[in-house]
Amino acid sequence: MRWDTWITALHAVGLLLWVGSLVSAFVAASVTSCDDTTRKLIATRVYRWVAQPGFWLAFTFGAIRLGMDWHHYLVATHFMHAKLMLALVAIVAHHFVGARIRSSASARAFHTPATTSAVVLFGVSCLAAVIIVVVRPV
Repeated sequence: MRWDTWITALHAVGLLLWVGSLVSAFVAASVTSCDDTTRKLIATRVYRWVAQPGFWLAFTFGAIRLGMDWHHYLVATHFMHAKLMLALVAIVAHHFVGARIRSSASARAFHTPATTSAVVLFGVSCLAAVIIVVVRPV
């Protein structure tokens, strides 16, 4: 198998870890049926030990892959411009949700319309980025 295929696969693995664990951390932080210490501990650990490394894995291998063939992605075709903007939106939402996970004292304090909107924005931007990559409009 070629190196670019391995790098793309590692980028995809990082994305799966990142997206799934951030949504899981949001769900864990929103649970009202357990005490706040346990809720915060679980959400913080999922965020810190799975979502953060997943983000860095996706970011690192995505940047390497983009650098390997930047002319194709940024000059010859232009779909990567939209994908990178959607990735930026997802990164901002990721950091917003992470900050809320670390700072919220209770599930009710965490589960606000702003936090829910950030997670929905995160999911929609990730889904739109996947659609752009699959369709590859020129």
